[in-house]
Amino acid sequence: MNDTMPPSQRGFALVETLIAAAIIAGMSVAAFQMIATHAKSVTAVAERRAAILMARSALDAAVGGAEPSSMVSAGNPPLRTTIEISPYRSAAGSAPALDLVTVRVTRANSSHVVTQLRSLRVGR
Repeated sequence: MNDTMPPSQRGFALVETLIAAAIIAGMSVAAFQMIATHAKSVTAVAERRAAILMARSALDAAVGGAEPSSMVSAGNPPLRTTIEISPYRSAAGSAPALDLVTVRVTRANSSHVVTQLRSLRVGR
């Protein structure tokens, strides 16, 4: 029956339709992977921004004279801030005593360091 129809009225063959479906499926997978990668990137940037803000706040408090303490954020994932104060040895012997203040922000459920800040303060 198809042999009697002119070529312009035959339509698409099954193989052509399957190839078109495969191309569309491949493009869809690529698009979804790009969207997922972008979403992970946005989440990582937001986590890093929150960690830097926490670290700056803790560093300001520690340099200003507050006692070392630990803070935990309520974000997702939660972040933990730790402050370490240690004597700083300078090359010049006549320089005032300095302390090295280190603030680390880690994920609360792991030891992954999200950010770390260091500063000097006049020793106590």
